[in-house]
Amino acid sequence: MKIVMRDGRVFQGTPPPQSSRAMQAIAFGVEDFTVPKYIGWVAANPRKFEKVGLSV
Repeated sequence: MKIVMRDGRVFQGTPPPQSSRAMQAIAFGVEDFTVPKYIGWVAANPRKFEKVGLSV
């Protein structure tokens, strides 16, 4: 799995939770989240800030 962010950062890992953990490591206020809770938080942000829905 490879994720390229808008600012050019690349997160890559196998299995996918490895990429999710790398992204979580640079996020603020989510240090104690489980992977499923973090993914839910990530999916909710575009909906909250950009009015765009994501399916997870």
